[in-house]
Amino acid sequence: MYTLLWTHQYGTPDDLPVHWVSSEDEGATWSEPVCTNLRGQLCCPVALADGRVAAVYNYRHDLQGVRVAISDDLTTFDLENEIAIFDAETEATLGVPENDNFLTQHMLIGFGKPGDILLNDGTIIASFFCTVAGVTHRRWVRLQA
Repeated sequence: MYTLLWTHQYGTPDDLPVHWVSSEDEGATWSEPVCTNLRGQLCCPVALADGRVAAVYNYRHDLQGVRVAISDDLTTFDLENEIAIFDAETEATLGVPENDNFLTQHMLIGFGKPGDILLNDGTIIASFFCTVAGVTHRRWVRLQA
């Protein structure tokens, strides 16, 4: 088993790099976290048939949105060739928080909670929520890995 972990410096607006952990005993114990080169938040990776892993994740820095990146080694993701499946800068309804409290800031997020699944034909279905023109809804995309 392999999963990715969002890491955040509590009390600051700073996301730390995403980390990964693995388990060889069906989740009874986990490895020490290993740092990746992803800066963002995500829910779950998807294992591709050829051994690579795809990460569908929230990017909450300049040019915010939902992105997909692929790694050959579970640690280093190909950021040069990642794709944006939702461009929050042009589509999302992003609010301005009334204070610097972490929870207050995150109540105004106009997109997030990506999820994904690998289909039998090798394509990925990725989904996420977004708020556009005041309406929050769920979107999905089909990706060829």
